[in-house]
Amino acid sequence: MSTIFEWDGKDIAQKINDCEINPSTPFMYKYMPKDGLILEAGCGLGQFVKFLSDKGYSIKGIEINEDAVRAANKAFPNLDIISGDVAKLPYPDAMFDGVLSLGVVEHFIEGPKEALKEMFRVMKPGGTALICVPDFNKLRQFKHLFGLDKADFYLRQIYYKLKGIKVNKIRQSKEVRINYLYNRWPAAGDFYEYRFKHNQFDSLLEKAGFKIIVRAPIDQLGGMYHEFGGLLVPQKSLITPGPIVKFFDWLFSKIPYFHNHMYLCIIKKP
Repeated sequence: MSTIFEWDGKDIAQKINDCEINPSTPFMYKYMPKDGLILEAGCGLGQFVKFLSDKGYSIKGIEINEDAVRAANKAFPNLDIISGDVAKLPYPDAMFDGVLSLGVVEHFIEGPKEALKEMFRVMKPGGTALICVPDFNKLRQFKHLFGLDKADFYLRQIYYKLKGIKVNKIRQSKEVRINYLYNRWPAAGDFYEYRFKHNQFDSLLEKAGFKIIVRAPIDQLGGMYHEFGGLLVPQKSLITPGPIVKFFDWLFSKIPYFHNHMYLCIIKKP
C-alpha cells in the first residue's frame, strides 16, 4: 500500500473544521447509521472520527500510518483509533453497522479486492458503507488519450513557484515494468494511487458482495484544482470559489462526470 502521506499533528484542528465542508459529509448525514457502530477504515489523523463522534455517532478508526495514529491518540485520547491494515482488519465478523472509506482502497498496488472483502466481512447484514475513490473521469481519460497524464504535475510545480509555496517534493514516477491493474496517477513515485472507471469500481464492489445504492460524482472543484495544477482553481477557491471558477464549474458540469475528483458509492451488505 502506498503511504507517502506525511501527517502533521498540527493540522488536526483545521482538518476537523474542513470536515463540515467536505463533499462527502452530506452523504454521511443521510446514510450513516446514527444508532449503530461505524468504522472509518483508513482514518488518517482521525478528523472524521472526532467530527462524527461530536455529532453523536458511535465510531472507531483504524489507520496504517503509525505516526498519524500516535498524533490522533494524543489529540483525542478518548477515541478508539488504532494502527492497522484495512486489508487485514482486526475485528470480528459482522461487528459494524456502517463503514467509511474516504480515498483509501485506491492505494493498494494489488488492487482494492482484499480491503473491500474485509469491509464486507466486518459489516452486519443490512449495514451501509460509504466509499470514495478517485474517478478516472472524462477529462482524465482525454488527457490519457493524448499522453498528458503528467500535465497536472508540471502545472502544479509552476503554480507553487509563482506563489512561493514550499512543499514536500514528490518524486516523479519512473516508468517501471509492472502490470498495473487500473489507470494510475503517474506523477508521485512508481505507484501512488489508481483512478477507476465507474464500471471497474462497480464491478469490484459487486464481486465483494455489496449492493450499490447510490453513485455520485463529488469534489468537482477539487477535480479542477488537481487537473489544472492550481492555475485555474487556486487552493483558496476550493472553499470560496470566485466568479471565474464558478463559470468553469458550471460549464464543465454540462458533461456528467467530466471533472469530478472523486467517485462516491453508497453500498449495502445484503
